Amino acid sequence: MSDEDTLPRKAWTPGEAALQLGIPYETVLRLIHEGKLAAVNAGRYYLVPDAAIDRFLNPGA
Repeated sequence: MSDEDTLPRKAWTPGEAALQLGIPYETVLRLIHEGKLAAVNAGRYYLVPDAAIDRFLNPGA
């Protein structure tokens, strides 16, 4: 399977979301727990959807 055949990512781990947002991992977890950054609970892990990152970065849009 080539890179052209792969689907774009739609969700990110908190660590990956932290890198995208330019904030610490711990801050991402705090924002998730406070309900300020939406995340899906996947077992014992969180996944942060692309749309949640977009809403966080553009709250009035």
